[in-house]
Amino acid sequence: MVLLAFIMVAVLVKTSLLGLGLLTLVFASIAMLCNRFNLMRLDNKTQQRFQRIFKTALGLHLLAYFGLIIKLWWIEGWQDIPAFIVSHLIFHHVLCAVVAGTLTLMAIRVYLTSASHK
Repeated sequence: MVLLAFIMVAVLVKTSLLGLGLLTLVFASIAMLCNRFNLMRLDNKTQQRFQRIFKTALGLHLLAYFGLIIKLWWIEGWQDIPAFIVSHLIFHHVLCAVVAGTLTLMAIRVYLTSASHK
C-alpha cells in the first residue's frame, strides 16, 4: 500500500502547484490521519517518513497563510490594495513552488530508501 501513500503525496504536490492551499491543508490532514491509524499498512520507518512529508505540507502551507495575514496588517489604505494583490500573487506562486518542490524531493528520498532496502 506504499502506492497509496505516494498517490497522496502526488495529490498534495499537485494541489500545491495549482495554488489550492486550503484544499492542500485538508488533504494533508486526511493523509496524516490515514497514516496515523496505519490505514495504508506501512512499516514503521516508512510510516514515519510519510508522516514527516504530510506534516511538512501542513506546516509550510500554514506558514504561507500566516505570511498573508502579516501582509494584510501592512495595508494602510485603499491605495495599498493593488500592490498587496500583486505582491501576494508573486509570494503565493513562489511559496507554492517551494512547497511542491520540497514535497517532491522528500517523496523521492522515501522511494529511494525504501527501494534500496528491498
